[in-house]
Amino acid sequence: MYNIKGFKDYTESVNEAVIMPIDYSDLMRELAEACAQRPISIDQANMIAWNHDVKFKRYDEFYRSLPDNLKHTAPPQNTPLFGYIDDENNVTIVLTIPGIGFRELGFISHMIQHESIHKGQWERRANVEYTLPDANDRAKYFSNKDEIMAFSQSIVEIMLSHQRIREMSQLRELLKTNPLYNDIKKVVTEDVLKKYNKYIYQYAEQYLN
Repeated sequence: MYNIKGFKDYTESVNEAVIMPIDYSDLMRELAEACAQRPISIDQANMIAWNHDVKFKRYDEFYRSLPDNLKHTAPPQNTPLFGYIDDENNVTIVLTIPGIGFRELGFISHMIQHESIHKGQWERRANVEYTLPDANDRAKYFSNKDEIMAFSQSIVEIMLSHQRIREMSQLRELLKTNPLYNDIKKVVTEDVLKKYNKYIYQYAEQYLN
């Protein structure tokens, strides 16, 4: 038990409840069935996803839809997959690859969950104009208050799916080998990292309890 208490002491108190991702298991099952034999096109994926409030877009379509003042925030065109929340509050996945195969589904599931947390964040607010954070400025991007919560969930999901965390007592040790956590740790301040630690602890409690 001292490991749990030690990590909790390290994080400070948590004032904001974390937003849990939307359950997209039905969508992911339908996509898996559709691409079990061969990759499916983006149009085919959209026919499956439309009633789940999820959209798939090609990169050129995404880039054209951005207002000029946000075009500089667009990820590079050679980024295979990324996500964002569109102006209608839909989870949107952008692809530069020609279609979706079975091997892409794990990453798509991860991105959809991450973006659904942003969806919940924006639903908590009223009359606030959404803007894309600049993913090209890594320190600023990972320090964005909305991204801190969403990436904290992503870190815990990696622990669940790849590092096989099963007990809260494993949390502190597994964080040391979590690739996303270590990537973020390199570019953010200690105060920002403490915020990550707070949310990571909360998400781990939610999933493991």
